[in-house]
Amino acid sequence: MVAKFETGSNLYGALKYNTDKIDEAHAKVLCGNLVNIHEDGRCYLNELEWDFNVRLKNPNMGKTEKPIVTISLNPSPEDVLTDEQLREIAQEYMDRMGCSDQPYVVFKHEDIDRHHVHIVTTNIGRDGKKLTDSFGSSNDHHKSKEITNDIERTRGLHPADLKKDQRVWVPEKVDVSKGRIGYQVRNIVGHVLESYKIESDSELAAALAVYNVNMQIVKGQQRDGKLYRGIIYCPTDDSGNKVATPLKASVLGKKCGFERINKELAKGAKTLKSVNKDSIKGRLTDCMSRATNREELHALLREQGIDLFLRANEQGRIYGATIIDHEQSAVLNGSKVGKEFAANTFHQLISGWSAAAAAQAPTAPQASFKSEAFEPIQHKHDDGNQTTNLGEELDTNAQAADVAQAPTASQASFKSEVFEPVQHEHDDGNQATDLGEELDTIRGYEKGAGERFANNLTAILATSGGGGALSKNDYFKKKKKKKKKI
Repeated sequence: MVAKFETGSNLYGALKYNTDKIDEAHAKVLCGNLVNIHEDGRCYLNELEWDFNVRLKNPNMGKTEKPIVTISLNPSPEDVLTDEQLREIAQEYMDRMGCSDQPYVVFKHEDIDRHHVHIVTTNIGRDGKKLTDSFGSSNDHHKSKEITNDIERTRGLHPADLKKDQRVWVPEKVDVSKGRIGYQVRNIVGHVLESYKIESDSELAAALAVYNVNMQIVKGQQRDGKLYRGIIYCPTDDSGNKVATPLKASVLGKKCGFERINKELAKGAKTLKSVNKDSIKGRLTDCMSRATNREELHALLREQGIDLFLRANEQGRIYGATIIDHEQSAVLNGSKVGKEFAANTFHQLISGWSAAAAAQAPTAPQASFKSEAFEPIQHKHDDGNQTTNLGEELDTNAQAADVAQAPTASQASFKSEVFEPVQHEHDDGNQATDLGEELDTIRGYEKGAGERFANNLTAILATSGGGGALSKNDYFKKKKKKKKKI
């Protein structure tokens, strides 16, 4: 059996985490000490807070920064224990840790196959002073280990090693249709921070994205000039699209805030050194060599306990790759696993798959309308003729239309009417061979007629009485003067 404990200052958060699980039917109360547990086994958050505050509001209490203690007792998965056995183990552990006079409540968690116990208590005694030998120093860890080992021996339990016995547990993704979105998000953030080795904000965001939680760090300046920095969590769908109102870390609790995150990231930077990168490399290489497209790559990796999170810009260029190894509970930048797993490698690999798929895609068929577009069908016409398919039918109709539109013998084409040489017969017997010659002939005829008219007029004037002959210029001048007088 493995015991893990940590201290904090948020009583409400520690209790609500467990009561929420009860509301979701993922936990139950086994027992309590100096707290109000109802006969039907139920407990209420406000009543538990009241019972604990009897100690925490003691005027003699010193400046204890972290008076709340949360403990988890984890039996070996090989040991299937009843509620009564777990209750006895929890009470024995607390008594031997010196907490028999402390308020505490024991919860059994059933949301994963490995059932385990959570205990919430305080390290403040009746006198308001902090207990000196419970949950506060390295000696406490040594004492706790001795107690759990002894419980295993006396009760015939299997020795447990949390690192070896811990099963890969991936919580369900956020589902807004189930309601209580804040509760779902808080559980996922808490699980990722507690269970995974992570060393940067971007890697944490990638790990949360696996569970459809988008994490953003926002910075800005307030009206009074003060700078602010905060965290916002937002549920998404499988495509990363936001599907609910974003939640501030301050609403979810301190376990989702900067203090907790920075603490876990600092711890992760150290623990990541123990990760077996060769194991990750082997699985990545195998899946990348067998996959033929992006979807298949993700599916193969998940079978190997790995999630791959790729970040790309609007143009589709992949600029970030995060490897999430569920087997070792490690979240690493791809380049830190190996240069061959950097973002550029995945960009080239996926681009190559896309290009190959495009090259193999069949082009649009350019076959005849007759042979491929339609199945052969029979058409019978009024004239008794029969066509074998729609293509032939259309060809026949087109030919008929051409015949109908063809000019008759009495209709000259536009070309022949305008440009073809034609013959014109005149009254004088002359014949022009084309339109240009015809026009010249007309102009010449009109010129000749004008000269004949002028000559006849001169002859008439010369033979008439009244002062002798006039030239035709004088005649027209004289005529013009008469018109002006009129």
